[in-house]
Amino acid sequence: MDFRTAIPLPFLASYPALISQSSIHEKINITSPNPSPRDNYNPTNPQPLTGPTKLLRLGDIVLGRSDDKGGNLNVGFFPRNPAHWPWLRSFMTRERMRELIGEDWEEGFFIERVEFEGIRAVHFVIYAILGRGVSSSSRLDGFGKGFVDYVRDKVVGVPVGLV
Repeated sequence: MDFRTAIPLPFLASYPALISQSSIHEKINITSPNPSPRDNYNPTNPQPLTGPTKLLRLGDIVLGRSDDKGGNLNVGFFPRNPAHWPWLRSFMTRERMRELIGEDWEEGFFIERVEFEGIRAVHFVIYAILGRGVSSSSRLDGFGKGFVDYVRDKVVGVPVGLV
């Protein structure tokens, strides 16, 4: 979108593939009218944060990505160093995310949290934080793209042994 001219711009799309289309067999999965809730949990067997800590920006040890899905925000974090995974999964709880949102938190929001151990990532969906979506949001970051850097810029206590 180029709001300076309000004129649509041409673009080129490329769709490379390594799989023959004849090898793809599509299926449709229909769920029951009352699906069970998705996984949503804080870490099981968290690693306690003991000993001295050093104040660092979360982004010094954690990478991430965020984006919008309508009025909801998806944000995921993963450690730069795989050895930091036990700390990250223990540190990034639903309560911690609420704390990191700070003054922008509203009681109408809901945080969903899941872990992806295979890729060492903690993922959150924050429902309703973007209002009714990009075109109806009064948020400065209606797309949610900058949210991850907002959180990564927060100063947190990191165990000295990880630094």
